[in-house]
Amino acid sequence: MTMPMMTVSSKGQVVIPRAIREKLNLAKGTKLEVLELNGEIVLIRLPDNPLNSLRGMFKAKRPIAEMRAWVKEEDRRLGGRGPASP
Repeated sequence: MTMPMMTVSSKGQVVIPRAIREKLNLAKGTKLEVLELNGEIVLIRLPDNPLNSLRGMFKAKRPIAEMRAWVKEEDRRLGGRGPASP
């Protein structure tokens, strides 16, 4: 069995062979830590940040000013009994 080989580009980049990327589920954007250990290069997968998946979850679909105006209008419509009343 031949070992996969990589070549360093003029920009210092290497491409991890597809078979290895698929086996280790290395998708675009996967973070790897690069270590030098006894003259060898070691790549270690960094854990995914679970907070990144929440990014944008609560993103407003309407501008904040529009939502505030709607809350004030609803407060007036309810005669000051809504959550916006002091």
